[in-house]
Amino acid sequence: MLLASNGDPAMSSAACYPLVTTIWLDRDQSAASLAACGRGRVGTTVALPTASRTRRIRVTDSTFPERAVEHHGFRILHPGRGLRFLDGACLRLRSRWSNCDACVAACPVDAIRIDPTQTRVTDACTGCGRCAGACPTHALESPGFRVSVPTAPSGERRAVTIDCWKVPRDAAEPHAVRVPCLGGLRTSDLLALCAAAAPRAVRLLDRGWCAGCTSGGARHPAESSLAEARALLAEVGLAPQMLPAIESRPLPARAMPADIPRPDETASVSRRAFVRHLLGRAAAVVDTTTSTDGSGAAVPRFVAHAARPRTERSRVLDALRAVAQRAGSRLPARLFASAEATGDCRDHNVCVAQCPTGALKRYEDDHTAGVRFDPDDCIECGLCAAACPEHAITIRAGARRTPPAGPETVTRHRLAACWGCGTRYAPREQERYCAACERSRDFAASAFRELFAAR
Repeated sequence: MLLASNGDPAMSSAACYPLVTTIWLDRDQSAASLAACGRGRVGTTVALPTASRTRRIRVTDSTFPERAVEHHGFRILHPGRGLRFLDGACLRLRSRWSNCDACVAACPVDAIRIDPTQTRVTDACTGCGRCAGACPTHALESPGFRVSVPTAPSGERRAVTIDCWKVPRDAAEPHAVRVPCLGGLRTSDLLALCAAAAPRAVRLLDRGWCAGCTSGGARHPAESSLAEARALLAEVGLAPQMLPAIESRPLPARAMPADIPRPDETASVSRRAFVRHLLGRAAAVVDTTTSTDGSGAAVPRFVAHAARPRTERSRVLDALRAVAQRAGSRLPARLFASAEATGDCRDHNVCVAQCPTGALKRYEDDHTAGVRFDPDDCIECGLCAAACPEHAITIRAGARRTPPAGPETVTRHRLAACWGCGTRYAPREQERYCAACERSRDFAASAFRELFAAR
């Protein structure tokens, strides 16, 4: 099978998806079969048609797809486990003001290191995916969490069950969703699954092995994401019996393998395909917003900012909106931060440059300019406030009484032309020169004084 890097199977004779930048071969497909499809051969660069233009890609042969793909800048951190990393999405690497260590704190074996000089994963990595599950910007991706389940027969009411790769297939339920470790499931995965599986419930199986597993611990590894998902779903009106829950189905301890199977030792399919398979055409709940471009078609959230990956927050909100719409409720106001700016703002736009999700954006018209804030996209990382040279901006979490209606204007400055260079800028009262010209004038005045003072 030929796979596209957005996680969806692509027929060899069909047009590829708009975001495809890399394709690869699965372990059962030879390089010759790809060439026979007219796509090229391993080691060559080929051109694929997309919805808007032709994209050039690299064809790679690999034992499993996750090791071959480098999609939108992702690179392999650990070849054996297939862990991938997107430097530009990592808060710690994006800004010197960030002290995010969510992935490091989540790793049960202390295998990941992220610092300004290097990012690495040691051979202690078990492939549990808990680091990727904890990352707020999806800078880490772990193979095996792109899952899919068969469509339930009409009238099926049995719960959708999620099981661990360690459980032998002959001991697992025939249609269980299988992932390397349930601790690697994100809150957004559980929410999207609940939105898609209705009227079926979702159950995470506890086999009694977590306490003795190197990737587990005394508590069930999915407790944190499950608790958050349950709280959010309850707030938007999901019935108590439909909330996801852990279900105990113990197996003998002697049956537990020592290690999580590697990606090339077990079949894994796409997490997105899993949700999309259940949602059908309603897959837009996870992959698009409800805005339109005027044609009535849904518009992907990051069309205008393709370099930015989707964040955990955007996926959480999309899934919650689907559940809330079905329940006739709205999203809790506490989910949305507010942004405020004082009169000290000089319109440097440092906050905009630091924002990792595009929640802060600059706008400009004929006479004014400033910054707008989209509460949907804000992950409350605090980088904008930390980086502002005037300490003019503040992000407040949980301060709203009602959900926002859309993007909000944070600052508005009157524009004027600099007397020195003519550049339009936001002057303070009685100010005639932009900051750059002011610095040049101050330097020239200082040099003049020193020159003549020396005489």
